[in-house]
Amino acid sequence: SFKYFGGVPKKVLFDNMKTVTDGREQGVVKWNQRFSEFASYYGFIPKVCRPYRAQTKGKVERAIQYIMDHFYVGTSFESIEELNFLLHRWLDQVANRKPNATTGIPPQERWAEEQLKPLPLKDYDTSYLSYRKVHWDGSFSYKGEQWLLSAEYAGKEILVKERLNGDIRLYFRGEEISHVDQQKKVISFAEK
Repeated sequence: SFKYFGGVPKKVLFDNMKTVTDGREQGVVKWNQRFSEFASYYGFIPKVCRPYRAQTKGKVERAIQYIMDHFYVGTSFESIEELNFLLHRWLDQVANRKPNATTGIPPQERWAEEQLKPLPLKDYDTSYLSYRKVHWDGSFSYKGEQWLLSAEYAGKEILVKERLNGDIRLYFRGEEISHVDQQKKVISFAEK
């Protein structure tokens, strides 16, 4: 979203989902650690909807429902890249030109008022992270499949980083030790 808008707003409103918050302690939000790092990286102040306050939660949910009803239904795509392309085109040509029900002004006319902060030079790494213990024979389990590494990693813990596009990279002590193209899972036992 930040790339689409060309910058980062001062504050961003989120629903109370597990990827954002780990709950509340005495009414104070406990931020999910990974999300907190993400917010710090981009330099915005995260806000969450107050529990049992339909007014703020509705603002978040109405936008999602509008996208589901007016864009997603009947749209087909084969990759996340194609989905993003189609969504951005729809936003530019349809959604952001439609006057807002409250203000009467289309969103594209209000962006200049937002005074967005510039984006960092490098995107935040949103890869899914998972630590795995390598067995005595160099194998480890990931997503229900057995994978094989060199026996030199037996008994050691590795980091599996999976990107949204399915690209998987394996790390040991911060150094990349393997790269797996999901289109060619050459080391999966499950497919033999």
